[in-house]
Amino acid sequence: MQLYQPYLNLPAGRGIGHGAVPRFVDEGGRYQILHPQVPLLEEVQLGRRTEGFYDRGYVILSLEGGEASVTYYTIPAGVTSNEAVAQLELFSEKL
Repeated sequence: MQLYQPYLNLPAGRGIGHGAVPRFVDEGGRYQILHPQVPLLEEVQLGRRTEGFYDRGYVILSLEGGEASVTYYTIPAGVTSNEAVAQLELFSEKL
């Protein structure tokens, strides 16, 4: 998951693919920065509560009239579907 600061004419760039496949921390650093000219929101990044893996998560997009609100949740790495999951709200915003 990567959230970007405003850049050119895009007010909110979001890369939200972080839920299904576990990713090892040693797969090339924290994140591979493909476009360094586009600034990340540094305060919103996935954690590493389990050694060796990034946390997983999901996003809920709510649409009401002409407004959208987005809430990003994180799930500790290493938790399986059979375990009780403590879902943590990572970040929330209105677009």
